[in-house]
Amino acid sequence: MRLSKFAMVVAFCLLTFQFHGQASPPAEGWIPIDFQQGKLLVKTSVAGIDGYSMIDSGATGSAINERFLARHSLTLKPSGFARVGGIVERKRRRLYRNIPVKILGVDTEFSKLVEISLAREDIQFVLGADFLGLAVFRFDYPRQRMRLLDRKSVNLRQLSNVKSRIDDACNDIIAKVRLNNEQNVWLKVDTGAHSGLLLERSVATRNNWLKSNPSQTVSVSGVNAASTMQQFRIPLVQIGDFEVLDVLTTVPAKGEKIELFRRERRTGSNLSRSRSIAKGLLGHDLLKHFILTIDYRIGKIHLQPGATE
Repeated sequence: MRLSKFAMVVAFCLLTFQFHGQASPPAEGWIPIDFQQGKLLVKTSVAGIDGYSMIDSGATGSAINERFLARHSLTLKPSGFARVGGIVERKRRRLYRNIPVKILGVDTEFSKLVEISLAREDIQFVLGADFLGLAVFRFDYPRQRMRLLDRKSVNLRQLSNVKSRIDDACNDIIAKVRLNNEQNVWLKVDTGAHSGLLLERSVATRNNWLKSNPSQTVSVSGVNAASTMQQFRIPLVQIGDFEVLDVLTTVPAKGEKIELFRRERRTGSNLSRSRSIAKGLLGHDLLKHFILTIDYRIGKIHLQPGATE
């Protein structure tokens, strides 16, 4: 994303109050957002068409939805191609440059956008790391609102109450959680994921969770393809000092291989290595209980119990 004009407006809108872990924020400065099917949606516009776009901390860059383009018969001139990795698989996708858009009422321009395919035609863009890196973002899940915070006032290196950091393998934010008092894992913080947890199947089978908890088979769509998964509810997840009960958890169905858990083989060697230390994703069904503050640049998050009123 070309940041100049949008960054200036962001800087103007930033609040300068001092953040404190347990303090309730003042009412001013909040931006309403829609939560639909576990997605965080904000108002955007392209080619004079108003709509919504999804804020996705799990996306390393922003993207445009090919189904939205097709629905409105919009044609963009590609400037090349890029390999795009989704949850299910990796594909060669068209790349666009210098696309004028409006985000939160501000005219700006994407210097680079890849094309992806979302299940919903009405979502225009995925706003990823380039968008989230503009400021510290706070998402109040229970009250369906967000605000932008000044890094000079909000130092999440000091205030973070969840063990979190940047994953060196892929520059994602990962957080450490304890599952059912049985296993500690690192998970990618993903505001675009509907499930509470998306785990490697081996984590669930090792702990016998698929046998000890009722499960169902579902189809899950990524930005490139769909895959068959199993879903169950894990009784307890601990994150920081918080405990969340009955969290919706998804694992690949037996025999399903998905891009998220792909292992890379070193050239000329029989050894393979994980692309990331993360064992899955941390998403909406867990985050919906909290006010999430996230500083994408340094890989730190803060959680505060949310109130619906």
